[in-house]
Amino acid sequence: MRHSRQPARRIRLLKEGFWEETAIYERPDGLRIVRKASKPSGQPGPWALETLRREILYLVNLPSAATKLFPPVLDAWGHEGDNAGNEVGYEIPYYQDHVSVAERITNTPSPAHEAIAFQEALGIALFDRLHTPVIPSESISQHVATTINDAIEKLSSLDSFRPIIERESILINDRKMPGLQQLWAQATSQDLDTLPSVRLHGDVILENILCPTGESPWWQDLVLIDPVSVAGISTGPALFDLVKYESYASGELIAIRSERCEALELEPGSYRFTWQAIPPYTAGQWYARIRHYYESIYGPVNPSLYALLDAYFSLVMAVNTKGTQQWARVLKGTLALADSLHVT
Repeated sequence: MRHSRQPARRIRLLKEGFWEETAIYERPDGLRIVRKASKPSGQPGPWALETLRREILYLVNLPSAATKLFPPVLDAWGHEGDNAGNEVGYEIPYYQDHVSVAERITNTPSPAHEAIAFQEALGIALFDRLHTPVIPSESISQHVATTINDAIEKLSSLDSFRPIIERESILINDRKMPGLQQLWAQATSQDLDTLPSVRLHGDVILENILCPTGESPWWQDLVLIDPVSVAGISTGPALFDLVKYESYASGELIAIRSERCEALELEPGSYRFTWQAIPPYTAGQWYARIRHYYESIYGPVNPSLYALLDAYFSLVMAVNTKGTQQWARVLKGTLALADSLHVT
C-alpha cells in the first residue's frame, strides 16, 4: 500500500465531522473513490488524529472473517507514527449503487418485516462475524475511567458547565441527583472487565452501514464503514456497539446532533433536557430486534453497565461539540451516570 495520496479531483462532500471530512474524489483514470481525511488544523480536537490513525490500522488489519464486511483500503497516509504533521487519511472504493441505511429508511418508508430482516442481517454481521473474541490490549474499565476523567476535566474549564460538575446537588428534569463530579466518583467502582472482550465496530450507527439502492432484499448486502469510536475504542464488550446503535436507532442521537432538543439551565442548579421524537425511529422498530439478538448471545443487558457506556459516549462527544448540542450531551451524560447508580 502506498502512503501518499494520488492526484484526484473532488466531486462532492459526503460527511463533515468535527476534525475530519469524507468526500468523493475522481482520479485521472476516471475511478471514483471516497477519501476520509483530517481537516487542516493547528490544534485538532482531543483524540481526533489518533482515532483516525486507529481507524486506518483497524481496516488494514481485519481478520479474514470480517474483511468482506468493510470496503478495502486503497491508499492511506499518516497512520504509522512517522508523520509529524496533522495530515492523516485513507481512501476506499465509492459504492455508487449503495446509500446509508439511515438515508434509505428516511427517504423510503420500510414495513416492519424489512426492519426485522435488516436487524437480523446486521446481528449476523456484528455478533457472528465481526465480534470475534480478542485478548484486550488494555483494561476497558480503565479506558472508560481515564476518558471520562479527561472529559470532565476539560468540561470543567468552561464556566457554563462548572456548576453541573461541582455542585453537591442538582436537578435535571426535576430529578434530584449529585453533581457530575460526585456521580462519577461513585460510578468508577463498576467493572466492565467482567464482560467478554471482542472486536468491535466502535461507531455502529445507521449512517455507517451501507445498503444497495435497489428494492428488497436490500438488507442482504450490507457494508460497514467508519469503525472505531471517537476515543479510539475498537475492542471491548459487545455492549459498546449495542449502546451506540440504540442511541441512534431510537432517534435520540439524531435529535441531539441536529439540535432538535431542549438542553438548558432553568435557574441555578436546575436544568432541563428533552429531545424530539424523529420519524421513522419513533416506533422503536429499528432497534428492538438487534437487542434480542444481542441477548440471545450474551444474556440480559446489565442496565448499570449500559448506562455507564451511554454516559461515556455522551461525555466524550460533549468535549468535541458546542452550543445546544454540547449542553445536551453534558446533561444526557449526567443523567446516564445517575441511571447507572440507580439514583432516583
